Amino acid sequence: MRRLLALVFVVAFLAADPPVRRGRSLVLRRSRRAASALAQAVLLGTIGLSVALEFRFVGEILVEYKVRITKLDEQQFAETVKHGVWGSGRPRFRKWEEGEYLVLLVGNGLAGVAQVSGAPFHSDAVVWSNGAFPYRVPIRFLRVLPAQYRPPVVGQIRGLLKRVWGTYWGLRIQNQDALVGEDARALLSIIDSTGSPPTQSEQTG
Repeated sequence: MRRLLALVFVVAFLAADPPVRRGRSLVLRRSRRAASALAQAVLLGTIGLSVALEFRFVGEILVEYKVRITKLDEQQFAETVKHGVWGSGRPRFRKWEEGEYLVLLVGNGLAGVAQVSGAPFHSDAVVWSNGAFPYRVPIRFLRVLPAQYRPPVVGQIRGLLKRVWGTYWGLRIQNQDALVGEDARALLSIIDSTGSPPTQSEQTG
């Protein structure tokens, strides 16, 4: 049913604002408004994450999205969620773009999914207890899972990364390299298949 709703949403959007081709890109005149509506649909659970992320908008250009992966500990994850920012000890974010997605793993579980929400910046403000990480990029969380409800997706993700990146898949995670195209879609499909954590009534019922 959610897939059907996603299809109806996309068809209605394209019918209302048909794209025009400019070189190799498709330009959407109301792309910012569409992106906002699409993000709201994700947050409201109207459509599945992997379906919604078929489309990513930067400015007025419809582009192929990218997904990156990182592993961190529980404390660092909590501090990242609290401040809505991701950091590094070196300037790794120069090629990161607004609209890209970051999958955060804690241990063997999926802890969160976030979206880059602005331009990289430098700051010495204290955010993390385990380091300064002055090179930063703002992120907006689409999904945050409590520790007891984190699906153990590391095994599935590892299989995908070994297929895509081969022997050096672990190094590619450390470098936070991006998956793109069909590979990114496969990763998001794994994440979307985990569903959402139980509601409070389900937890106590």
